[in-house]
Amino acid sequence: MHTQAISPATSLEVASSVLFMYDYALTFEKEIDLFWHQSRRTWPFAFFIANRYIGLLSRIPVFFASFYVNSSGLYSSVCSGLLISAHLVVTVLQIIGTLVMISRVYAFYNRDRRVAMFLIAVTSIATGMSCWALSYRRPPPSPEQIAIGLDTHAGCPDPMTTAEYA
Repeated sequence: MHTQAISPATSLEVASSVLFMYDYALTFEKEIDLFWHQSRRTWPFAFFIANRYIGLLSRIPVFFASFYVNSSGLYSSVCSGLLISAHLVVTVLQIIGTLVMISRVYAFYNRDRRVAMFLIAVTSIATGMSCWALSYRRPPPSPEQIAIGLDTHAGCPDPMTTAEYA
């Protein structure tokens, strides 16, 4: 008899998401006072809003991936899409954070173009590597290599081979 349970990793994901959203609720009033009541919109405002709300909305695919009832096996297209979208959002948030840091360092070095070009080059290389990592897919292990637990956990699994499990 198979039972479906929530894995400890899923429990931690849910707890961190709830804490993340609670922090949003606590700071929302200050956000309105400090950012939304300004008469002019600037690039820092746009970066702040993008970082804040992309991060909040990115929790949706994580919730779906955590509780998706996967009846089509370990490599379903729904799980693959949810996990890829979560990775894409992380990449976008990293790019936004990098742009904020580049602009700060650029200002700190008195708007020296050499510093800006160096930082943009490093960022381009890192973004290219990130895109490659997202597009690379290792071949799925054969069914006999997949470690089977006693319980079937709800959500999209990240299958481990028996070598990884040991």
